[in-house]
Amino acid sequence: MKLTEEIEKAVNMFIVNTIEEHPNDLVSFVMNHFELSRPTVMRLIKQLIENNTIIRKNPRGRNPGYQLKTTRFSSVYQLGKENLQEDKIYYESVMPHVENLPKNIQQLFEYSAMEIINNAIEHSGGSQLTILVSINLKHVEVDIIDNGVGIFNKIQKDLDLQTPQQSILELCKGKFTSDPKRHSGEGIFFSSRMVDQFIIFSYGIIFNGHEDNDMIYEANADDNFKGTAVRLLVNRDTKRTPIDVFDIYSDQDKDPTFHRRSIPVRIMNIEGGNLVSRSQAKRLLTRVDRFTTVVLDFEGVEMIGQAFADEIFRVFKATHPDVKIVPENANANIGKMIRHVESSIQ
Repeated sequence: MKLTEEIEKAVNMFIVNTIEEHPNDLVSFVMNHFELSRPTVMRLIKQLIENNTIIRKNPRGRNPGYQLKTTRFSSVYQLGKENLQEDKIYYESVMPHVENLPKNIQQLFEYSAMEIINNAIEHSGGSQLTILVSINLKHVEVDIIDNGVGIFNKIQKDLDLQTPQQSILELCKGKFTSDPKRHSGEGIFFSSRMVDQFIIFSYGIIFNGHEDNDMIYEANADDNFKGTAVRLLVNRDTKRTPIDVFDIYSDQDKDPTFHRRSIPVRIMNIEGGNLVSRSQAKRLLTRVDRFTTVVLDFEGVEMIGQAFADEIFRVFKATHPDVKIVPENANANIGKMIRHVESSIQ
């Protein structure tokens, strides 16, 4: 079967977009999707291999392991022994590899990568900083790795938290900094929203934060990695710009800064148990008076106690009338509890 140029282009793009999910059954998957013959699909895959778009990891095995052809670059810097500046490192180790990409992608990395590099220089307490850049036809990835004390451990120490996992909640809120005289605390939050994938791995804890889908989970207990690794991944077809990100969290009637925040309440559950106490509510609300609108997303939360609800929806509202608290995705039981405590407001 002879394909038109337009159809062939569409099939090739489909291969590129699905190869990561189908490394071993790519041929049959494409055949079934487009109702094409095996020789036709094999011909297209062969062409993509010949022009260095994809590779076959196992040339003779039953599991071919098709992958996008990825080019990788690395740079290493000694922390504490050099007069390091985040912009200099960025323009040396990242910019040369993205300068031919669309301007918006360059701007996304310029903001997010510089912010994470600065954090490593000023706060990691490590001796080495590694920058890895990986580029293929689908996305660009920048990994920023240090061998320091670990971001979650540092936040735990700075805020006197019980566990490093509790640090995640502060990152989700945004506007957290251990050095308020020099930093606004917005950098990591906005960096996570600039990219299509934002992952922090540190001392066995993995935080996957993007938009309002923040997640935390434990890595393998025997993982010996010491330090912090931050992954910034941007899809090459993204139309997002830094201004788009800032506008989402800005009040257009005020200066274009950080006014609105959505907090996933489910992250409180990493502490174990149910959300029932005033102390839990107070910890959830720490620093939220810096915003004008706070959305509490209850997705994944089954119930809350009366004291927890009362502290948020009556006590906090009474003492912070300029902060609007908006519950979202609350189930029937949670909604009933919120209405109960609000009904007692005089």
